[in-house]
Amino acid sequence: MICPACKKQIDIAVQRPSFCPWCGERLPAEDGDLEGKLNAVRAKDDPVEKHALLIKLREEYPDCLAVEREILYLGRMHERIGRPDFYRIPFWPLSALEKPKDFTRGMRREMLEPLADARKEFVELPQLLASAVFKFGEGRPLTLKTCGKAKKDVPANLRTEAVAKERDGGLFVRITAYEPDMAGTSASVRKFDDTGIWLDNGVELMIDPTGARREFMHFMVNSAGSWADFMHRKTKNGNWSGDVKWNSGAKVEVRRLEDRWICEIYIPSSVFNDGLPKKFPAEIYRCRKMKEGGSKDGECSIWGAFSSGPCDFDRFGTWEVAK
Repeated sequence: MICPACKKQIDIAVQRPSFCPWCGERLPAEDGDLEGKLNAVRAKDDPVEKHALLIKLREEYPDCLAVEREILYLGRMHERIGRPDFYRIPFWPLSALEKPKDFTRGMRREMLEPLADARKEFVELPQLLASAVFKFGEGRPLTLKTCGKAKKDVPANLRTEAVAKERDGGLFVRITAYEPDMAGTSASVRKFDDTGIWLDNGVELMIDPTGARREFMHFMVNSAGSWADFMHRKTKNGNWSGDVKWNSGAKVEVRRLEDRWICEIYIPSSVFNDGLPKKFPAEIYRCRKMKEGGSKDGECSIWGAFSSGPCDFDRFGTWEVAK
């Protein structure tokens, strides 16, 4: 056997010792003893008492799969918050597979729904995103649809179009936002990198400079010509962290016309360390904000078929830009 403390091999051919001959730490009891203790815990009805006994077993049997499994199955039931809720047990759905006879068909279906949702999120969605590619340079602009699960076409007088192309090793993007009531739009002239720009009538552009979905450049531009840029990076725990001090060195120009406003963004080649990739995840989002008494406030549209908003980085589609 191997000592859990020092990880050294112990010869038990003659007799199983109680203490490790190398480090002197107490060795866990034999598996037969463990199973008896686990059965005694399972016989308890009070989840608080169960949890206390399992924690003691964890100290006695460190890194023991059987003990950790029981703790996972117990979940948070010992906390006594509100009425009993089996979904507070992290691994409870697996019981539908291990002990199917203990549950009705309807219960098993309900228990396994989280696993089916996880498959859609972590298996099927990446496959769909890989195939969701828009190729620029084929004679048609990229167009946005309404936000939400059911993506719908935007009225022609409110449509948003975009074109993108490589320029001097960098990326040039032109976004045209059609607007029948330009005088009624609400946008303030702000200082560079003012995070309040998202409150204005404007557009947002998100670009992954590496294609690895680990970081995204985020540009916010309002119809008054003010803009900001940020860098979002994925942390070790899978969340996203925004860096407002990051500066792209981009050039941004806004033009206002009678029935539309145009935003042009040029991202220099210096941002793309290994050169502008042929394909990369990207997204465009538009939020239409109007003055009091104007058109409906907060109308928004987006390009991606799977993303719900400008910070839904893991669900962005892919652009292919001709060089």
